[in-house]
Order: sequence, then C-alpha cells, then structure tokens
Amino acid sequence: MDVFHQLGVEIDQCNSCGGVWLDRDEWKALTRSRGADAVQLEVVQLTPTEFICPRCGDKLQEGQHSQHADFVIEHCKRCGGGFFDRGEMSRLLAR
Repeated sequence: MDVFHQLGVEIDQCNSCGGVWLDRDEWKALTRSRGADAVQLEVVQLTPTEFICPRCGDKLQEGQHSQHADFVIEHCKRCGGGFFDRGEMSRLLAR
C-alpha cells in the first residue's frame, strides 16, 4: 500500500485497485471539521468476506453504510478499520 496524507490524516491506498484503508479514528479525523455535519461511519448488515484486514489479520466483513445504503464498505470488527473501493471515500465525504 502507498501512504498519502489528506487533512493531516494518513491514508493507505492499495497499489493494485486504488481503494483506501482507514484505521478506526482516521475517518473521524477527516470529518471532524464539519462539526454537526460530519458523516458518521457506521456499517450495518455485516456479512463475512474472504478479505483479510491489513492491520490485524482478521477477516473483514462487508456491510452498508448506515445512512447511505449505496455504499458498501469492508469493515474489521476487531480493529475498527474500513476499506473503501476506489473513489468511494471521496464520494462519501462529498455528501
């Protein structure tokens, strides 16, 4: 994974697919400047996947964003991180 910074937050980007990984508190750090308009990251209707968490090695689960069901996010229940497909994080932040 390549690392880049946005608004002071370290973001890991997959070299092959362009998706991004955010650790548990990195999403909050990206959206905290919005105050009450911050987009919360709550993933619901989780189902198991074969994908492995890049942080802790546990299997990721896939689910929908609680407020925007058109976003499917791979989430790690153990460490709280999440994987966004290419362009998905930017589209969610734009809401």
